[in-house]
Amino acid sequence: MQTGADSARMAAMAGAPVSAAQLAEARRLLRTDPTATVSLARRMIAATPSALEPAFLLGAALRRVGDLRGAITVLAPLAAARPSVWGLQYEHG
Repeated sequence: MQTGADSARMAAMAGAPVSAAQLAEARRLLRTDPTATVSLARRMIAATPSALEPAFLLGAALRRVGDLRGAITVLAPLAAARPSVWGLQYEHG
């Protein structure tokens, strides 16, 4: 799970206009309903493809619903591009 500092750093790096409310809802859903998080994260990515945190949330949610191949596909390029974001590295494995 990422920390607030990781979240802020990821949002700043991405520079994308995903709303704070959407991200908060996706983070909340990740803990309680990862299937819903997959759907929400995909919608955010469709609207703003360059946003980092929605992609991270999608990968984390895919892992939690058992789609390990999908999670790795999403998380591997993010982790390779951002080795200093420990929450992302942890989620990627």
